[in-house]
Amino acid sequence: MWKNGVPLAVVTDIAGRRQYKAKFMGVPNHAGSTAMGNRTDALVPAARVIAFVEEMARGFGGATVATVGQIECSPNAVNVV
Repeated sequence: MWKNGVPLAVVTDIAGRRQYKAKFMGVPNHAGSTAMGNRTDALVPAARVIAFVEEMARGFGGATVATVGQIECSPNAVNVV
């Protein structure tokens, strides 16, 4: 193509894709009657990890990217820790 004067692009970065799975275990309890000191909420450490992934990628700077693209929660009810 270069002989014909056709413009082309040059790749300068390649995103090396990695995927990880993490499992956070908690103890389901009623949100209204379970004191804060007695809770083992799996979403709390999960939220910390999600925030850390964002912070870590920003800390590397440049073209580094990272995200938590999926999360599943069980029993996934509004009144359950």
